[in-house]
Amino acid sequence: MSGHEDINVFFVEDDRVVAELVRAALRHAGYTVTGYAVSGEQALELLPALMGAPTEPAVVLMDYLLPGINGLETVQVIMDRWPLPVVMLTAYDASELVAEASAAGVGAYLIKPPTARELERAITIAMARFDDLMALRAVNGRLERTLADLQAAERRLVEQERMAAVGKMATHIAHNFNNILMPVLLYADLTLQTPELPTKVRERMQSVIDQVRHAVDLVQGMLDFSGSAWLKRKQVDLVVLVQETLVMLGATWPEDISFVFDHGTDHYIVDVDPVRIQQILVNLVVNAREAMPLGGRLRLAVERVDLGEGEALPLPDLTPGAWVRASIEDTGTGILPAALPHIFEPFFTTQAPLKVGMGLAQVYGIVAQHGGHTGVTSEVGKGTVFVFYLPAVRDGVDDAG
Repeated sequence: MSGHEDINVFFVEDDRVVAELVRAALRHAGYTVTGYAVSGEQALELLPALMGAPTEPAVVLMDYLLPGINGLETVQVIMDRWPLPVVMLTAYDASELVAEASAAGVGAYLIKPPTARELERAITIAMARFDDLMALRAVNGRLERTLADLQAAERRLVEQERMAAVGKMATHIAHNFNNILMPVLLYADLTLQTPELPTKVRERMQSVIDQVRHAVDLVQGMLDFSGSAWLKRKQVDLVVLVQETLVMLGATWPEDISFVFDHGTDHYIVDVDPVRIQQILVNLVVNAREAMPLGGRLRLAVERVDLGEGEALPLPDLTPGAWVRASIEDTGTGILPAALPHIFEPFFTTQAPLKVGMGLAQVYGIVAQHGGHTGVTSEVGKGTVFVFYLPAVRDGVDDAG
């Protein structure tokens, strides 16, 4: 005996003759066979009951060729669920198999039929290598997470730079476009003041003025997106703004769309331009209504969110602090995944080609100009949730950012 009685071995082998010989060799080497299975499926059924029990295996001896799932596939599941040192048994030697076995987490490799001395040596090696394997896996996991974080940060940086470039271009276009629109609007308005102007001409001039005002609205949208618009700030309760917006929209609300407004009893004070915030609320609510042509449910919610240092952030660019979050959730058609990264870009639309505008770009720009952040999640056929965060104000002091 070699003094290995405290080492429990779980053994998987479908050939019963080979199994008896290997079990005898294990007993001769001083090991305790704590479990035995004839297939990978059976091994995965038996192991949960053994883990944490006094008979918990310290090492797994695994045959390579098994009925159903093979030994390597079984090892991969074991290493994911209950990491244990593994010795692989096979009837033939091949460098490709050794590489696959190592990648799966196998610590040692034996050719059948092994002697008791070979079994003892392989189990010793597998157990010695196990801690190093787990440490390496932990390092690899951290590296993978770090790489994923870096890639996500790179994507956010590219997105921010792209949106900043679009914002600069929008500002330039808006100012130049305004310079073109102003004389058109002025001349059309002066023409309307002409005495005894023919009715047909008057109608045409009014049509010109209406179209120019529509263009002015688009220009204002570009300025909002770029953060160049002027704000008239004051401290208001966001819940009150939402309630006023719902009253304003109530008269035209379809009967087949129900809505609920959820909020607590706290104060949700933000330092904002109320007209601009109502504008984005109208944009988001109307968008949600149009996304439910067959009816549905609209949910609005306002809540305080206090983010601590080191806490998981709901949006990548949020910073720790106190925020007021508004969410607008519909049960509509949803947005295609390919469209989501572009949803806040100027003139981008998921609707008919002629229905272009600055609605969501304005939402993005106005929220950003207030020091806030905007996000969207959507699932095709199930609906969309738009959220925006604004810095919370408590006792006259801005708490976020």
